[in-house]
Amino acid sequence: MEQCTHQRTEIRRRTIANGVKILQRQCLDCGASVGNALSQQKMSVEERHAFSLWDEELFNRIEVERKAEWEKLRAASMAEEEEKDAAWWAGHSAYLATPEWKEKHDAVLKRDGYLCQGCLNARATIAHHLTYKHHKNELLFELVAVCDHCHARCHPGKDMRR
Repeated sequence: MEQCTHQRTEIRRRTIANGVKILQRQCLDCGASVGNALSQQKMSVEERHAFSLWDEELFNRIEVERKAEWEKLRAASMAEEEEKDAAWWAGHSAYLATPEWKEKHDAVLKRDGYLCQGCLNARATIAHHLTYKHHKNELLFELVAVCDHCHARCHPGKDMRR
């Protein structure tokens, strides 16, 4: 959580989670606690009770506003990531239609004897990327021959229809 940078504060009486009563500065703009608890050793009960009570409503209202703003930023960031992801997959799909990819794809299937390296049982039909580190410039050991079923297992939740 960010530190409060507002100037308007007031010493208030506050009960913290463990039931201990403390005196602490509260920002009058954002409701945040400012600094450490203040010493009450030399104060009488009357002096301590002269301070206003901690304004939980102010703190909670600002906290709700902060959380709403954070959620808005998070949603925007997620939308941006989804957009980038969709663009990447569109580029990847276009790459898979190139003669360069077909040559690599066929070489990997041939190298693996058209046997799925996922289950070692079915006929391999797909050259699957083990990594995208060298995407569009793959080393053939970064690709492995797999069947449709095993490829779907490699990408759970994705529509892998070609």
